[in-house]
Amino acid sequence: MVIITVLLVTYLVVAVVLLLTMYLLRLAYWRCGARSVQAPGFTFVQVAVLWPILMVVLLWVYLGWLMKGNSNG
Repeated sequence: MVIITVLLVTYLVVAVVLLLTMYLLRLAYWRCGARSVQAPGFTFVQVAVLWPILMVVLLWVYLGWLMKGNSNG
């Protein structure tokens, strides 16, 4: 239960940080006058789709590492 809570909190924190970073990057680009140029970084939709997939992969790796550690111990 604790692991799930930690993962959820981590998920939310990193998602917010990513979105803020992208927003600030675009703001910086627009201030430089590059309004017509596509700013680097992901769109909100891309992050919303890719981030959960990444979290699932990390969760599987983490669980596999836990199982390996328990079997060796």
